[in-house]
Amino acid sequence: MSDISESKGLATIPEIEVTSENLVKAFMLERYGGFKARVDIYAFAEYMHLPVCFGTFAGNQRGGSRWTGYLSEGKAPVRMWENGEEVWRLYPKGTIVLEQQLRNSGREEDIRKLRFTT
Repeated sequence: MSDISESKGLATIPEIEVTSENLVKAFMLERYGGFKARVDIYAFAEYMHLPVCFGTFAGNQRGGSRWTGYLSEGKAPVRMWENGEEVWRLYPKGTIVLEQQLRNSGREEDIRKLRFTT
């Protein structure tokens, strides 16, 4: 994998999408020799040297948007649900936060979401 320098300015959504796609393609080529329809989140996080942790997103508890994951840039906190309260949590840069419920439910659909993304 080539080194990626930190941008001096804000990236646009299309720029972020292209960069993300290129990282996934590089991972797939190195790991599997070609592209697959699904990405193993744990293997990709290991490839990128990123930590993975679990939490409960506050919006999910209040009937808001259903988040399954978040990649922290280390600057903006995210609303989490901890000990029955909504709190703002700042995760270290590069931390992948996955929804705790995916890990606990035992439902096949949730297990697939936890382990793989399309």
